Amino acid sequence: MLLKKIKFWLNFFLKVKIRFRLPIKNEILVFDKESSETNCKVLNIKKYGILHSRKEEFYFPILFNLLLEFKLNILNYYIKYIELSDAKIVITFIDNNFVFYKLKKYFKTKTFISIQNGHRMAYGDIFGLLNKHSKIKNLSADKIFTFNKNIIKEYKKRISSNYQAVGSLKNNYIKIEKSLSKKKTLLFISPFRLIMYKLIK
Repeated sequence: MLLKKIKFWLNFFLKVKIRFRLPIKNEILVFDKESSETNCKVLNIKKYGILHSRKEEFYFPILFNLLLEFKLNILNYYIKYIELSDAKIVITFIDNNFVFYKLKKYFKTKTFISIQNGHRMAYGDIFGLLNKHSKIKNLSADKIFTFNKNIIKEYKKRISSNYQAVGSLKNNYIKIEKSLSKKKTLLFISPFRLIMYKLIK
């Protein structure tokens, strides 16, 4: 058991970037770096901080403080990080990370916004995970922007929020140009992913 713990912490410190300062304060904090650069550009958000949620980096002062208080877990780390960042708005473009929806209840005065970033399904995605973890309660956000109303219906079953269907943020950003060709064509766009095929096979 001791050997496993030593191995775990060695791997942790070798793979993860450790910062020895406190998080920089920003009015806008992005939860999860994935797609943040492109989407912030689309939304014209020029100044923001990033709360990494994929174990890319951790802030040592937060880890040490939580360790002393016997509260060292990932949720408490996120809560402490948000407190120290002093952000007024916390936004995520990874809407299928349900941990994000656990955070709002700790910050009544901060605004939590989630923007759908891809197709959502019951298998291997957030709806399946929410069904699997049915005991998890009090999930919420101030605003959730989705691709369509059908996704809203699914989210509403478990997550309390003000919803709005707006389509894809990235697709909406692309200007529609008039086609010069008058040829009648049919285009098929497949969302096929091998992992999904294996899950439902």
